Amino acid sequence: MIERSEGSIERSEGSTVQYQTIAEACRDLEQAGGRLALTERLATLLARTPDELLPTVCYLCQGLIAPEFAGVDLGLAEKLAVRAVATATGTDPGQVAAGLRETGDLGQAAERLLTVTAADRPASLPVTVVVDTLHQIAEAQGPGSQGRKLDLLAGLLAQATPLEARYLLRLVTKGLRLGIGTPVPRRRRDPRGGAGPARGDPRGRGRRLRRLGRGIAPVR
Repeated sequence: MIERSEGSIERSEGSTVQYQTIAEACRDLEQAGGRLALTERLATLLARTPDELLPTVCYLCQGLIAPEFAGVDLGLAEKLAVRAVATATGTDPGQVAAGLRETGDLGQAAERLLTVTAADRPASLPVTVVVDTLHQIAEAQGPGSQGRKLDLLAGLLAQATPLEARYLLRLVTKGLRLGIGTPVPRRRRDPRGGAGPARGDPRGRGRRLRRLGRGIAPVR
């Protein structure tokens, strides 16, 4: 059974969406027992998302911060992420590494640590701040770049709730697996004969999508 978060499914006002909302959705999507349950939970998330943030939220649900063709690479090794967790939680990197060995998941190890050190931390990390910071991590190059990446990630984790930390780290270490993919555009048949516009063709955009969220589909 999916553990659902309480609250209205009305669209959020303005452009502020907390990363906690994404983390809760990721947790629920992991627990989804089938395609219909996964689709329903994803639709609920997108119904609460302002139009201007729909692309960002869709990418996050796929473990991305930009389209795959953009080639955005965070360039962040697991060892550096371990150090970032240690910095954010005030623990020794060896303790974080031990938690990683025990759980096999750095996100879960960080969540356990933050449950002790920051259990009552309120959700205050906007999605836009998370994504902008991750882009800064990806853009950090040259001498001192690893230190810069470490500081940026540790800064996010120092503001994150335990659940946010779990999914933030799965995102940066490419360990987020929710079973959601982007459907391949296919040409449809026009009933009058011949092929109609492909999915994604501007000519069919009005009929094809009223919401960007429909462009994401569960992986079969």
